[in-house]
Amino acid sequence: MLEALGLIESLQWLIDNLRVKSGIDATLEVTGEYYRFPPDTEVMLFRIAQEALNNVRKHSRANEATVKMEFMPQKTILSIRDNGQGFKLNEKVGDEYSDLSKLGLIGMQERARLLGGTLMIESEIGKGTTVAVEIQGT
Repeated sequence: MLEALGLIESLQWLIDNLRVKSGIDATLEVTGEYYRFPPDTEVMLFRIAQEALNNVRKHSRANEATVKMEFMPQKTILSIRDNGQGFKLNEKVGDEYSDLSKLGLIGMQERARLLGGTLMIESEIGKGTTVAVEIQGT
């Protein structure tokens, strides 16, 4: 699907699926000039979005979610934001005793690292969660 349709259309497919399966009002926003990435990069970005949206569906109790792709000259940011219950972030991702390990965040962090990027997670109890990956270059 990624190869044939591209990342944006594949993200839209994920969002449509989330809407149908969970009733969450999910949207896709794209800013900047869209360009294709190498296939491996698109797969990793897609998988990060897929895992984040699975977390929204399974854990967040959100009724809204936004996936945003920001194409800029020197970097690209993929972010997934929800208005759900949020969670406590004072635990280190990767700690074997951390509940965060169960949310697939380690896999997302590893994919971001393999892309030469960074994964950022912001969450506050009662105010939702944002997962974002920033990669350099075009």
